[in-house]
Amino acid sequence: MQLSEARPSGLGAAALTFVSGNLFLALLCAQPAGAVDPCGFNCDLPGNDIAAFAGGTPDQCAAACRQNGGCNAWTWVKPGYQGPAPVCYLKNPIPRARGAACCISGYVLR
Repeated sequence: MQLSEARPSGLGAAALTFVSGNLFLALLCAQPAGAVDPCGFNCDLPGNDIAAFAGGTPDQCAAACRQNGGCNAWTWVKPGYQGPAPVCYLKNPIPRARGAACCISGYVLR
């Protein structure tokens, strides 16, 4: 059995592994369509709101974005920043991210 590996560098690089004549391709930094790529905690995506709703969790906010074909990103504002309840904002196009303790944000890769 022959094992060889090639690992190109750079964003979106692919790792190629050959095992017993079979090719296995693992994409780095790639996810299937509809996957959520989090911007993360303490991250706001200000502006470009296409919808908003009060309540829910960050996971529910991300799910709402995945289910809305026009949504490319979301921001969930923690309770106490814009009132007593959390607020979810769905976005398109994706705004520029900025650090902010108020929020958790993510992208939907389509």
